[in-house]
Amino acid sequence: MTKKEIIETIKKMDNAKVINLWNKCVEEKSYPYNTVYTNNCAVFNSFFTPYDAVMSVLYGHYNENDDYVIIDEHENVQSFTDWDDTKSPVNIDILVDWLFEKEN
Repeated sequence: MTKKEIIETIKKMDNAKVINLWNKCVEEKSYPYNTVYTNNCAVFNSFFTPYDAVMSVLYGHYNENDDYVIIDEHENVQSFTDWDDTKSPVNIDILVDWLFEKEN
């Protein structure tokens, strides 16, 4: 599969599948601040005290109705819904290169 074909395939995938691929990619590449989590209370309970959760939301860009969150390098929460949103860490070029390397 060419890189162009990989891009077209990714664009046809639903958010959850792209996020799943992205998380595998960043885990393999050791990019800890790019892991995407489902936006739910388990994320906040796992990573923060109540005070720290409030601060991370205040200093981040959080919308409780978004589907996904990341915890950035400043430990602030950034939320988004679509993998290609501006707040999403998913970089299609990195993902395509990783998938291309995996295939070859």
